[in-house]
Amino acid sequence: MRIDLNSDIGENIGDDAALMDMVSSVNIACGAHAGDLKTMENCVKLAIEKGVAIGAHPGYPDKENFGRVYLPMEDSALHQTLKEQIKSIKEMTERLGGKLNHVKPHGALYNHGARDEQTARVIVEVIKEIDPNLILFGLPNSMMSEEAEKAGIRFSAEGFSDRAYQADGSLVSRSEPGAVIKESEAVAARALEMAAEKTVKAINGNVLRIPIETLCLHGDTSGAVELAKAISEKLKASDIQVAPLRRRPVFAPLGDRSLQVSLGTGISEALVDDVIGLHKVISCRKYNWLVDLVPTYTGLMINYDPQLVEYHSICEMIDSDSNKVISEDDLDEKIIEVPTLYGGEYGPDLEKIARENNLTTKEVIMRHSQVVYRVYMMGFKPGFAYFGGLDPTIDGPRLISPRVRIPAGSVGIADGQTGIYPQDGPGGWNLIGQTSLRMFDPNAESPCLLRAGARVRFVSISEEKFKVMKRDGKDIEAGETNG
Repeated sequence: MRIDLNSDIGENIGDDAALMDMVSSVNIACGAHAGDLKTMENCVKLAIEKGVAIGAHPGYPDKENFGRVYLPMEDSALHQTLKEQIKSIKEMTERLGGKLNHVKPHGALYNHGARDEQTARVIVEVIKEIDPNLILFGLPNSMMSEEAEKAGIRFSAEGFSDRAYQADGSLVSRSEPGAVIKESEAVAARALEMAAEKTVKAINGNVLRIPIETLCLHGDTSGAVELAKAISEKLKASDIQVAPLRRRPVFAPLGDRSLQVSLGTGISEALVDDVIGLHKVISCRKYNWLVDLVPTYTGLMINYDPQLVEYHSICEMIDSDSNKVISEDDLDEKIIEVPTLYGGEYGPDLEKIARENNLTTKEVIMRHSQVVYRVYMMGFKPGFAYFGGLDPTIDGPRLISPRVRIPAGSVGIADGQTGIYPQDGPGGWNLIGQTSLRMFDPNAESPCLLRAGARVRFVSISEEKFKVMKRDGKDIEAGETNG
């Protein structure tokens, strides 16, 4: 069993750094109800360093009241401030090398969005506009959960082990006595009950069912660090793993013996991490019904034997598998080096890419070879790997008229990605170089040199070295580093 433990930070209250050692997710104030750009940046850097999931914590633009008083706003004004807040933290996170995982509204906005349909709709609309893969945190059975479901946004029901509950499942107002629970033993016991039993006792004594996936510990609560430590220890002692949330898969049949598993939309390294993680979990299970497992940009295609298993049973098994935690050590950390001769007859479009981006050819080569790429997907033809992570300053569109023949080993750029052509054949990418590596060998035990999830770095070599490698047959195995 696993549960996400989240905390609100960046509000210039409490010890954010110490909290991050105990939680799996943080919600960073975006400067409206609290915080500023410097605080946000410090929090993002710490979160990336400590490996916790990063979330936006937008609120009403009302620092005087700390965003805890309802602020009447036109829908357009609310939309605009939420968009600015979430985009600000998202862009900052990506610039610093991280990824935004979720959004959790703050204070009065959180509570009003839980019961007001129009406010909930605006919150969801902004999230869908910015990134439909973001998870929305909120109270279970709330208007936000309903609007998120309508819009296809993943909603994560949140529980509060340090807050008292009304009989209807809402939180007791902070203005009332006993609204905030401060005793560490009591908070930890409630956290365990909420995580394991999905229940909590309301102030009237009734036991409420709350199907939560994440637990919140407020960073501004007195003794927040001690509370977080007590909760973490209590959960671990009960074999409940504290881990960040991942998107739940969506299933669709593909004929009578295949199905599609979707983990999100769009193309991003964060989504690739989820896809590769699930691929590894399923592969380790060694299901007797599994015929083939193919990772894509956004999910997996599963081919199965219908005589051994039913479609709905597979969905249940994969849904359970998606909750298994894959550590960073289980993902491909080994870096494969690809020796590449750039330009000239081997890279006829290098000068064009440089010219269109106002760069020299040397600058294009440097920027292309200094990045560690990730193989997002294998496709198009056997052995063709689509690499993510291309520097946008050296990007270029596909050719208007594709070439009839491109030599095997040609390195291309197009539409935000780079790749290597495994065999001679047609293609429409901009060619900037060529490698001597054999990307596909049908006679080898593993025909494809690369696989989805692999990490690759291009290494610029001279024409003399390229020819020597070709002549001496140094084109079978890639170089490897430990990165």
